[in-house]
Amino acid sequence: METGDEEDELAELQNKRYGDGMLAANIAMYTSVGMLALVGITAQPNAFIFISLGLVLLSISMVFINAELAKVVDPNREYPSVNDKGYAKKLMEMSDDGERHIMLQGLYRAFTSISMLLFFAVLALIGYSVLTGVSQLAGILIILFILIFTNAQYMLSIRKK
Repeated sequence: METGDEEDELAELQNKRYGDGMLAANIAMYTSVGMLALVGITAQPNAFIFISLGLVLLSISMVFINAELAKVVDPNREYPSVNDKGYAKKLMEMSDDGERHIMLQGLYRAFTSISMLLFFAVLALIGYSVLTGVSQLAGILIILFILIFTNAQYMLSIRKK
């Protein structure tokens, strides 16, 4: 029989492994989409496009499978389905204050990091456009739209509180 400390250590190890698995699946998904873009844009043989597309689909399925593994790892908790429209809200409701604090802290760090990185990406694309004469205006406008949308969404959501 496990003691409380052993159960806590096991839960911490499970959470770390789950987080590592999600990180690996997300990295695989992003890199496979990048590879699909690379082989599609550079007019590679169709075989490479199909391989890339297969890797994209495989990595996306791994993200969903890994998300469902939380239910197997911790069967005593009733996790919402990842397909549920209210997944984020239900996940927050089922989490205790400490878990919510950790999630929100991580989300805020990710939000500020991505905002900064996207801003610098816009500056880099502007510089690239000026130096090479190859317009990156579409990418710049898309990134700016994402920045405006996410910052407005964040500011409006915390303003309500």
